[in-house]
Amino acid sequence: ARVLNTYAVFLHTKATWTLPDGKIHWDQDLAQKMYELMARAVQEGPPAEIVEKLSPLLSVLYFAKIPDEQGILKMLLRRSEAWSERAELILLCAVSYQFGLFGFPKDSERAQTLLDRAASLEKQEDVDCSAWASYAFYGVSEEASIFLTHALADRGVAKAMSGLHDLYRASRPEYLPYKDDDKATYWLECACNAGDSSAKHNMAFHLKETQYDHQPSPELYIRIKTLFLEAWQDLENL
Repeated sequence: ARVLNTYAVFLHTKATWTLPDGKIHWDQDLAQKMYELMARAVQEGPPAEIVEKLSPLLSVLYFAKIPDEQGILKMLLRRSEAWSERAELILLCAVSYQFGLFGFPKDSERAQTLLDRAASLEKQEDVDCSAWASYAFYGVSEEASIFLTHALADRGVAKAMSGLHDLYRASRPEYLPYKDDDKATYWLECACNAGDSSAKHNMAFHLKETQYDHQPSPELYIRIKTLFLEAWQDLENL
């Protein structure tokens, strides 16, 4: 399974290229070959061998639009739900039950249980589950992505809180329909208090910009300075 996946990922580097307008173009023949290799890997090996290559698999299914004729994603998630300790897979299982995706029945109660499990594993493994929630925005559905990000933020995942700040401040053009300055500020404060280094940096800039035409109070000046220093120290400790 590992060899099959490694070759599939190698093909991923050859199957895509960026057009002058910035869009990604897929070689459909190579994408189909990637799918066939990953299908064999899922059937022959345990999910642990697949998870590190999950992004290429999702890319093939949702961006190259290769149909999952063998149901390998559902097969992978079914097996992972039972015993996997990888937060990313459990997160996909949760959203599958919440929205009835990938052939799963809708089961909100089961989804909540799996979200608790994923959030707990994320904290243990230092895995950025919020990145997978963001990925869902483009590959699965915007509704599923926002649901996952909120669910993780509500469970204390700092990067998910920071992700909600990005969503509500419309940091990307596709986020414009969700722009809400009050929510953006709220989630930035939450992420900052939860210790997210990028949020500390963003909060320092936010406070600095809001006081651009005014002399900041000594207390505010100290907070801005402290946030910048903490964000810098966090980066040095990576």
